[in-house]
Amino acid sequence: MPRSVENPFKENRIHYVKYLAIFWACLLVAFLLFGIPFFFGTNPTASLTLRQKRKIRISVDHGHSEVPTQAPTVEIFPLIDQSAFPNWLARHYSKMRFPGGSEENEMIFHLDRDVLQESLLLGCNNIRVNQKPEGNFNYMYDFVTHTMDPDDNPVRQAGALWGLTLCLQNQPQQIEWQMAVEKGLDFFLQHSQEGPMPGSTMVVYPGFSRSDTGANALLGLSLVDYLRTIKDHNLTIDADKKRNYEAQLASTIQFLKFLQLPNQSFAQNYNTITQFKSTSGSPYFDGEAMLCLCKAARYIDGYTNLIPLIEQSAFVLAKRYTLDVWRYEHDSAKTKGFYQWSSMFLWEYWHAKWKDYEIAGDYVMVLGHWIIYAHEILERPKNTGYAFEGIVCAYDVASLRGHVSSFRDFERTIDEGLYKLGQWQVGGPLAHLNAFLKKHPTKDPLAIGGIMSSKNEAPLRIDTTQHQMHAVMLALEFVYTGEDDDDSIELEK
Repeated sequence: MPRSVENPFKENRIHYVKYLAIFWACLLVAFLLFGIPFFFGTNPTASLTLRQKRKIRISVDHGHSEVPTQAPTVEIFPLIDQSAFPNWLARHYSKMRFPGGSEENEMIFHLDRDVLQESLLLGCNNIRVNQKPEGNFNYMYDFVTHTMDPDDNPVRQAGALWGLTLCLQNQPQQIEWQMAVEKGLDFFLQHSQEGPMPGSTMVVYPGFSRSDTGANALLGLSLVDYLRTIKDHNLTIDADKKRNYEAQLASTIQFLKFLQLPNQSFAQNYNTITQFKSTSGSPYFDGEAMLCLCKAARYIDGYTNLIPLIEQSAFVLAKRYTLDVWRYEHDSAKTKGFYQWSSMFLWEYWHAKWKDYEIAGDYVMVLGHWIIYAHEILERPKNTGYAFEGIVCAYDVASLRGHVSSFRDFERTIDEGLYKLGQWQVGGPLAHLNAFLKKHPTKDPLAIGGIMSSKNEAPLRIDTTQHQMHAVMLALEFVYTGEDDDDSIELEK
């Protein structure tokens, strides 16, 4: 039977009154539920589950906590000119928070000097063993299939030579390493030719018709650090050979100066066929070139004339690859490419106390925060040994400035990160913690000490080992010193 519907607005007035009362009652309930909080209440707490994109890492014995300590803020990066950059950087630095460095969280170290020293010896020997008779290096070796990758890269080859030079600088008593460094330098000198600027020479790697800026900068770094090591440790070297290396450094720096563009970047390469340099820079090559110039100016007699060029370029490039790109993407690939190189060269700048050097210190700290919280370096599945070359620089600045929370945060990040990456070293002291390495044991001398690109990838690329070993050297020098001096730093005023 169909349901009948009454119309209360017709004849039966009592129903009208009843429905009117119900209407007002509903209106009152709605006001109590929604109106009072709207007019008199407080703003609701943001949902951290939905809005918290960055994970706050706190090192503990079995990993890290992901409990955020505060709601994140979305920063709008301004469009400013170069003159305003130092003040913006200082303000940004003053607002940074380092939740991973909270004093409430106990620091439990995973690593110690013994583990790192063993890892370093194995890694440096791996670079040496992979040197070819000609002086360059095996580019990539798969230790499971026992196959060499035929690919090659001039920049990474020169980087491997610089890494071996740093190994010798760290342990100058290793005569075999000194012989290998000289063999590598002689290879690059043999494959250098007269450059386009009077007094310049450039690397032209076999099979390539261009001279990459990065290869020349890394050759320059190798020469700087070898000449430093000879002087600091009174190493024996043939006098004519030493003069050749000094001359090569001078001509390499002349070529880097030729490559610099009007906007302070460095051309990516010089084409030996067209005889033109490229018209754009690269974050990697800009950082490598600046590090070479900074170390030459700071450590080698006769290169202080580079300081004005360095002072003119340093903060222009710092802004270009940070604030200028953060307006579009905070976790920028350009910042990542510039990260460790810029941290290292501005760390050298800061220690040298060149013009406005505290800006350089601010930059190194800001980028240390960026690599942890914007780039989320500890969450990356691939090898990130390169990043710790920069993070240790930030740790050193934080220590000397007495910035306690950042000091502790960098310390935790270094320990957790290098502990993870140490498990990717073939035959290393932490290899027993890696399931892939346990499944594929080896005594292959080309593999022992090499660093995998991830926790389960057998190909060993020479520059991956080089970057991680440099990070280990820096960690041994500044973090794992064997001295318990955590309480000795003074608070930053």
